[in-house]
Amino acid sequence: MNGDYGHLTCVMHMEGVKPDEREFSAEARKFAKFHRVPDSNMFSVFGAQTTESRRAATYSALKKIKGCSRFVFFGHGWKSGFQLGWNLNNVWQLVEEFEKKAKDDPLAIVLYSCSTAEGASDPGDLVGTQGGIADKIRDCMVSRGITGYVAAHRTAGHTTRNPYLVRISSEPDKCPQSATEWYMDPKSTLWKTWTSRLSRTVFRYQAPFLTNYEINGFMTKDDFDFRKIFERE
Repeated sequence: MNGDYGHLTCVMHMEGVKPDEREFSAEARKFAKFHRVPDSNMFSVFGAQTTESRRAATYSALKKIKGCSRFVFFGHGWKSGFQLGWNLNNVWQLVEEFEKKAKDDPLAIVLYSCSTAEGASDPGDLVGTQGGIADKIRDCMVSRGITGYVAAHRTAGHTTRNPYLVRISSEPDKCPQSATEWYMDPKSTLWKTWTSRLSRTVFRYQAPFLTNYEINGFMTKDDFDFRKIFERE
């Protein structure tokens, strides 16, 4: 189920002695085990480092791997940026680096971070992500003709168990803004099942790489069939 993308996945996570930093590190390692990400593609960054050194660590990580069609970050985030030192004013530079590494592969950027998909609503974005850092990353992808998406949390919550997960797609051939949707609509009758399975199983490491349609299919499976695919921890 987890495919063979481990060698094309760059995982960066915050490290340190604080409880949240330990949790970021633990979840990143569980994610890496699930997706068979090699140790050479795992990079830790300390919260005590300066903002400049955290940005530099991102460049360094991307230079060390041959290709990257999946970039996954575990750490703090907010509407205007995330803990690696990227914000609304400079994130275009990061997208330029992704463009070099992803080449012709669709690019998936997963931010296991609070509030990075927070933003305003408009007629083309009923979720409400406009003006946030995840939306900005998508806009930068569209402007460079990069197909792919950003998966990010709309609210504050646990790094991987937060159910308010949004997919912000970059589809340059369709329209400048492309699509924005919940992975699971909070109003859905499947919401309780979704939140439970994110909390209790390794499904939370696969969910960002699935479509809303695929997720709805998994949520309608009974517990027995679901556990055959996504075991409990």
